[in-house]
Amino acid sequence: MLKALFGSAKDDPYNQALDHFRKIRNLSVSDPAYMSNLLAIIRLCQLAIRMRPADGDAHILLANAYLLAAFSDPFGELYAFALARAAAAIHQWNVVPMRSKEKAIGAKVLQGIQAQLAQERPDWMGMSIPGDIARLHSDYYDDAVDPASLDQMSRLINAPN
Repeated sequence: MLKALFGSAKDDPYNQALDHFRKIRNLSVSDPAYMSNLLAIIRLCQLAIRMRPADGDAHILLANAYLLAAFSDPFGELYAFALARAAAAIHQWNVVPMRSKEKAIGAKVLQGIQAQLAQERPDWMGMSIPGDIARLHSDYYDDAVDPASLDQMSRLINAPN
């Protein structure tokens, strides 16, 4: 009876995103299915966050997907676009109390993104400091969880190199 009332957990956007995440483990970055699965993960995580803004696991998976997208184009525009949104999503997870089963995984994602930012965007290392950096984080976070941002990301993915 409860299942009929609340729906199946399998149909939850977060669980669907996890299914896509499992698929990309066996794909190479050059495979077109890799990027289409990353876009699906991001879209589904955005839906999960819209449904439950305190879903820490969706934030962790969203940051992971953006980070993988950034690594797929280390010298292009997609890198800067995706890395900023990965940092914003994991920063939100780190500073806002959220329910999260995977705290250790989230901490590893946070460390990985911070290490990448230290190399590529040293000005972002103080993201918790109020002021311009906090506003910058807020803008990127709003964009990271907005499904409309996927149009821009799709254009960057499909742009000729």
